[in-house]
Amino acid sequence: MTGPGTPSSRCPSRCAPRRKARTRESRWPRRRVPSRRRQRSSRRGMIRRPPGPAGGWAAAAPRAHGAGRATEAGGAAPQDGGGGGHGAGRGRPRRCWRAAGAAGDSAAMLRNGAVAGAGGGPVAGAGAVHRPVRVWCDGCYDMVHYGHSNQLRQARAMGDYLIVGVHTDEEIAKHKGPPVFTQEERYKMVQAIKWVDEIAPGAPYVTTLETLDKYNCDFCVHGDDITLTVDGKDTYEEVKTAGRYRECKRTQGVSTTDLVGRMLLMTKAHHSNIGPKGHSPWTGVSQFLQTSQKIIQFASGKEPQPGDTIIYVAGAFDLFHIGHVDFLEKVHQLAEKPYIIAGLHFDQEVNRYKGKNYPIMNIHERTLSVLACRYVSEVVIGAPYAVTADLLDHFRVTLVCHGMTEVVPDKDGSDPYEVSCQLLLSMLLCQCLADTLWLCSCS
Repeated sequence: MTGPGTPSSRCPSRCAPRRKARTRESRWPRRRVPSRRRQRSSRRGMIRRPPGPAGGWAAAAPRAHGAGRATEAGGAAPQDGGGGGHGAGRGRPRRCWRAAGAAGDSAAMLRNGAVAGAGGGPVAGAGAVHRPVRVWCDGCYDMVHYGHSNQLRQARAMGDYLIVGVHTDEEIAKHKGPPVFTQEERYKMVQAIKWVDEIAPGAPYVTTLETLDKYNCDFCVHGDDITLTVDGKDTYEEVKTAGRYRECKRTQGVSTTDLVGRMLLMTKAHHSNIGPKGHSPWTGVSQFLQTSQKIIQFASGKEPQPGDTIIYVAGAFDLFHIGHVDFLEKVHQLAEKPYIIAGLHFDQEVNRYKGKNYPIMNIHERTLSVLACRYVSEVVIGAPYAVTADLLDHFRVTLVCHGMTEVVPDKDGSDPYEVSCQLLLSMLLCQCLADTLWLCSCS
């Protein structure tokens, strides 16, 4: 017989009366969970670490009355509101953070005003004050080519101000061997690259935190190749350990060793296809493939404005070196608002008037080398050897400049600058350091 309160033979689990066992734990009252107000008050005088493996709450160091909140090493501190606002003056932690001012902290202010967290990612910070990000690069920069320029371009894109340290001849000879160019020439070559804001002559071969702090740099940037000292140690070991190191992609298809190999072996394979597999026969470096994106990255994208003096220069500009920089610098000084257009001849044309295995760099490599120069505004790829009236009219050229080097006649034996000189109203001469530069004015 079944009834209320008696177990059922069919469903004992459902109909059986549930009697709570009186255990030892149930005799005592339950632990009260503190309210949110108590939790907040217990956190008074605490600061919160930024997101990362060391997240959470930590005790704040004692501070004087009216002083800003304490900053942990390698972390961030809550932002102090100057006056009123909710919780002002009560020691209550705010939810707005700003970058710590510690010298060894790698979490630097990003260019958009956000704060870099412990993991390197941006953390939104309301009211964060923008501080320019200073980037450090260093190297030998001997026989500067477009691979060096591309590295500096990528480094400059990571911050707001780029400082490039250049090693001395003595330092390079100690760790690698004697350089080709002198340190003064290498200083000037690096300064001519348009993404460089400042150079640091005589930079140490081993990059240390002391060097970064001396120039107030947030971090240093280097390629993904390893640089070793004469003892076999990584030159960036100290800054890597401190988290103040960034890497950029290496430019494929170019190296100083490959360029030296082209000169020594006197080959012409680099003018078109290097080989059936597209690799250099002496270094194994893959062939450089020009793309429109790469040209866009190097080009200034600026068009001539009203009042600009458009100056045209033409040549091979092979193995862009200090002589080219001196020439273009003097041309740039000829006008108050210069707009320099460099015409680059095709490989076959350069080989015709220079012979042997010239040019050492093909037309695509020479284009990027010239575009990286701060004095050049535009490049004509495959410019005609003779400066014609159509060319001058198309680009609205005001001046035509050429160095005091031998001018090889055109294929038909004519002077390539004859037409431009006939259209000129005057011819000017100026002294350019030890060299002389002649200019043709066409207006």
